[in-house]
Amino acid sequence: MGKRIITGLAALLLAGAAAAAEPVDVQALADQSGLSTRQVRMVLGAHVAFAEYRTSFRPSQQKLRSALGEVQFDELVQRYREQGEVAVAAGN
Repeated sequence: MGKRIITGLAALLLAGAAAAAEPVDVQALADQSGLSTRQVRMVLGAHVAFAEYRTSFRPSQQKLRSALGEVQFDELVQRYREQGEVAVAAGN
């Protein structure tokens, strides 16, 4: 019985790691939320790098958050930023 539990937990951990490695589909998020891909990137990434940040960040963030839900939004932001860090590290 204990062996089954450990095997099940290992499978869950591997499934979670595989999902985390999956790239964020910015286009799909834009389609789902009604935002442009640029707005999605601004909300998920380094928002101050966008000229329109001061006027459109909060409304865009609220729209994406509403479309996804709080928990999924927070997980997505974390995953997007981790992928960005990996891409930067790989580029150096």
